[in-house]
Amino acid sequence: MNEVDIIVPPVINHNLDPHTGIPFLPHMAGYLASSINKIGYEVNVIDSFGINSKEIKRYGSFLMIGLGPDKITEKINPKSKICFIYCKVIEDLFGVEKVIEKIKEKYPEKKICLFENIQTTNSFSLKKIINYLFNKGCDFAIFGEPENKIKNFLENLDSQEFLSKIPGIAFKIKDQIKVNDDEEYNKNLDDIPFPLWEKFDMTGYWSAGYSHAPVKKNKKFLPIISSRGCPYRCKFCVSPTLNPIWRKRSASNVVNEMEYFNKKMGVTDFHISDLDPTVNEKRIINIAEEIIKRKLKIEWKLSQGTKVETIKNLSSLEIMKESGLSFFSFSPESGSIDLMKKLNKPFDYEHGIKITKHLNKLNIPTQACFIAGTPPEKKIDRNLSLKYMKRLAREGIDEIAVFIYSPIPGSFFADKIGGFKHYSELSRSPTWREDYKEINNYRYKMYILFFLYKVIYHPKKIFLNFSNLISRNFKTKLEMSIYKYFKLRFMNLFYK
Repeated sequence: MNEVDIIVPPVINHNLDPHTGIPFLPHMAGYLASSINKIGYEVNVIDSFGINSKEIKRYGSFLMIGLGPDKITEKINPKSKICFIYCKVIEDLFGVEKVIEKIKEKYPEKKICLFENIQTTNSFSLKKIINYLFNKGCDFAIFGEPENKIKNFLENLDSQEFLSKIPGIAFKIKDQIKVNDDEEYNKNLDDIPFPLWEKFDMTGYWSAGYSHAPVKKNKKFLPIISSRGCPYRCKFCVSPTLNPIWRKRSASNVVNEMEYFNKKMGVTDFHISDLDPTVNEKRIINIAEEIIKRKLKIEWKLSQGTKVETIKNLSSLEIMKESGLSFFSFSPESGSIDLMKKLNKPFDYEHGIKITKHLNKLNIPTQACFIAGTPPEKKIDRNLSLKYMKRLAREGIDEIAVFIYSPIPGSFFADKIGGFKHYSELSRSPTWREDYKEINNYRYKMYILFFLYKVIYHPKKIFLNFSNLISRNFKTKLEMSIYKYFKLRFMNLFYK
């Protein structure tokens, strides 16, 4: 039987900043594993954070969390011909490079293929920096979705003629990098096998005490991608480049996956990791109704955020609550209509207030995300964001997140800002920016004012936040981020 390795590199935290070092669950690695397994290959999965989330090592300003490159290399199957390395988010690219380096030292003849994450806003386009990646030692790259091309790819690794016919890959021909365009997107997502989580060691994720979505102590959780792509074209985001076509799974197929991993692995918490899960309101309600119909004792979270205007009926939120919805994230981005036009992301501010009020009434924790420091932003835009944030705080928003723009390869504004030394510095706290101090002061102002408004208008929630923090049964990302911050600082005292 042919054998391959799939590697999820360590998580990288930059300057101990709480906005970085988030262990996003490796959903596209799970899908690649299931697709390779389906065609008869033996898959050896090495998930650095999943195997050991307590191991930590410092490289300058980067803190590497998870199994180190040396130990990853020890777990590689000597018989495998190729190693697939997951490029999960831009911050983790430093870890990817270190893993490539160690593999080439020990197994110089082994092929390395990078594949990208198309389902998160802080991923990046491999194609945009393909020369850089090949210079670091990779032999192949797969762009976009791997499922339709993986069989032809694996069967023709040594045939440049056949590789030239496979869309959405890159490889070398006589020291020249060949990039195949014409990416194909899966149209019937129900035909794709569920992620092969059975092959992943999830212990590190479940024991770390923090994730992307809020997690509870001793509770097993997994990601769910109920749809792929995004129909919007926000200029600060990489998704219009990586994943521009929105496609959906059927409600029954989504809940089949939830039910399967609930029974197979005891998972009771599912993090919806779509870019825009509620684009079709009827479908998200059908998912909720299917969960209720099957009497599944689970909870689910809109962890990545959604376009809140797509939920037009307040009754939809009530059905979602009944089915187990326990966290709702959305992204106003800015309180400035003028700036949002420049960013190509319209937002209905009054509808955002309306939804926030109703979610607060239903006791569903909510998060509003803002972005700061985009190239068109002016001081007046920041003042308008402060104003809108205050309105949300009065109506009961449970937390806010303020991310500073980084020029991620593949985003529209990527060539507008420079000054970083390594791609992994393109985090949501880009300390290398000349104007970072100014923007970060604005971010602190947002957080401080939000906290003051919460104390004034919703003091009971403050006590609940502290209670959840102490018990480690987190209901918001903010509670979890505080825990994560102090845990990483403590771990950093003993790094090797």
